[in-house]
Formats: sequence, C-alpha cells, structure tokens
Amino acid sequence: SAQTVLARAGPSAPSPAEAMARFSALALLLNIVATGALEVQRQEPRPNLTEWQDQQKAAAAEKQVVAARQKKTAAVSKVLEMLEGLQGKILAEGEAEAKT
Repeated sequence: SAQTVLARAGPSAPSPAEAMARFSALALLLNIVATGALEVQRQEPRPNLTEWQDQQKAAAAEKQVVAARQKKTAAVSKVLEMLEGLQGKILAEGEAEAKT
C-alpha cells in the first residue's frame, strides 16, 4: 500500500522554508564558533607564574620610583608655593606703601 511505502521511505523532505531556516541556523552557529575561535587566537598568551611574578615585581618597583619622585617634588612644590605667596605679599605691601 502507499502508506507502507511512505513509512519505509522515512521522513519526507523538508519544505523550502524549513530547509532555509535550518541552513540559517547552521550558518549562524558556524559564524559564532568561527568568531570565538578568532578571538581566542587574537588574545595575547597568558604569562606563566614566573613571568607574572616578575611583572608584579616590576610594577611594584615602578610604583616605588613614582612615589619617591612625588615625595621629592612635593617638597620643592611647597617651597615654590611659599615663595609665590611671599612675592604676592611683598608686591601688595609695596603697592600699598606707594599709595601713601
């Protein structure tokens, strides 16, 4: 009978719309996988433990250098501030004296 032949033949072919939907889903999945693989390749390799520790030591040493430099320049900046303040005060007193 016709039903027996159809049952033995297996499922019928998908409609064009179903085939297009399946193809689109497959294409999207492949695009996602390919993009992820490219991102993994673009990333720089992670350092091993020794490299990481060396990087941390170098960063700490750089911070110490910056802190020492700021400490030295802070004293000079304070002296300059005080001199500028004194200069302004002397000029103001001189102008006041000139008016009298």
